Amino acid sequence: MKNLTILKLEYIFVFIYILFHIFFINLDPINDEYIFYSGADFIGTQNIEIINIFFDYNANTLGFSYLIYIFSTILNTDNFYLIGKIISLSSYIFLYFGILNFIKIFEIKKKFEILIIIFLCPIVFTYGFRATPDLFSFCLAFFSFSLILIKKKIIIKLLAFFLLSIAFVIKPINGIALFFVFLYYFLFNKKKIFQLENIIGVILFFLLSTTFFYLNYKNHGFAIISPNWRNLDTSENNFLVNFIYYLGFLNLVILPFNFKFILKEILNLKNFVLFTLISLTIFSYQFIHISESINEINFGFLSDGLNEYILKLFFGLNACFFIFFFFISISTKNRNHTLYFILITTLTYLLIISNFSPAQRYLMILFPTIYLLALRQNYHKIIYIIVLLTYFVLNLLILNNHLVISDLSKKTHNFLIKEGLLNQTHPGYFGQHSLSRFAKFYDSKMNIISQNNIFDQKKKYIITNEIKSYENVIFSYSSNKFLINREIFVVLRN
Repeated sequence: MKNLTILKLEYIFVFIYILFHIFFINLDPINDEYIFYSGADFIGTQNIEIINIFFDYNANTLGFSYLIYIFSTILNTDNFYLIGKIISLSSYIFLYFGILNFIKIFEIKKKFEILIIIFLCPIVFTYGFRATPDLFSFCLAFFSFSLILIKKKIIIKLLAFFLLSIAFVIKPINGIALFFVFLYYFLFNKKKIFQLENIIGVILFFLLSTTFFYLNYKNHGFAIISPNWRNLDTSENNFLVNFIYYLGFLNLVILPFNFKFILKEILNLKNFVLFTLISLTIFSYQFIHISESINEINFGFLSDGLNEYILKLFFGLNACFFIFFFFISISTKNRNHTLYFILITTLTYLLIISNFSPAQRYLMILFPTIYLLALRQNYHKIIYIIVLLTYFVLNLLILNNHLVISDLSKKTHNFLIKEGLLNQTHPGYFGQHSLSRFAKFYDSKMNIISQNNIFDQKKKYIITNEIKSYENVIFSYSSNKFLINREIFVVLRN
């Protein structure tokens, strides 16, 4: 009866959660979201040169845009943005069933707790409002990983490998889930490594993904990353800095639950010496490379006004905690294969993604195991409640920021259309967010409109969020939503 009640609560929670996201489905795009549904439009032209426009604006593959285009064709609609949003929303269904499988695989007792905390994690919550590949690829890869491990029927396993290949094509970094599968087999059940269905599944995975990337190379001249974005690869110095900041960011997930344990261990003289050595090493390296950019390892707009050096030291301190916890965990008598699985997958993945320009959204694939590690600790229920309340407030602030930017975008766009000034206006502030509303990428004769044209500095007007005076302002609008206040201006250039 208790299990049935919990199951009903899960269904109700997930239903309300998805319904809440649907309520905001008409928000304007934010943070480069525009290029993925625009990519679907480019694909629809069947013109390689126009499709190549996508790679001028984004480093991702065309996988998500193809998915949007396919479903738009099936549903006979050209509202690519809406289809992209619906695909993102479907992520939560994959995530839910992935978590259920995950719970069975690792025999997790705190079933409802881990479900709620993963769904309310600010990054997971936020990306459901966006038509971007990040959340969908993560959830699809996670679900596929769990399905491969828990199902015995060959057809289901092959379906899981097929879905994993799609996740890999959409966001190649999530192909790490294939490594997770075989690491799990190695630690828990070595006999399954060379099972026929797994061998066939791996062949299917590489056949499908290799075909996509070969066709991409044939049509666009590269397999995975466009030459336009090769500078995203990082130097040796950046690699280590990125690794430290990733560790620091991940530790924020664990810290509320294991802080008491860490503090107790640090007070041990032998462990205190270890923690001191770790801290001296991390902070010394940070000090030497303090000028290295933190990129997107931050708290988004919530980081505005925070001193970057303080933020770097904050992540550095958290990295120290994580490394210390790692050493203590592997030296304890209570270590087990689950702990090894979590630590190996975490460190392996971080070593890979630290080679590229860092962003906190890349960490989503680790969240299920990191939260499992967090909830393995002995903690008071009040800690869990405080974490959820903190997540709730952060989610509210992030959503309201999106609401404000969407409101500003719509009002500004309406003004420019009404006054007939759209083609004379530099996108400015909205060039990062909703560029597709303020510019066309090609004309009716299939002629490409270049970035130089779209962002022509000679255009008569410009959209900006900062002005020195109101002298040349022809339009201004202020939006205020729950502690978030922003103002936008259309300014006549001198």
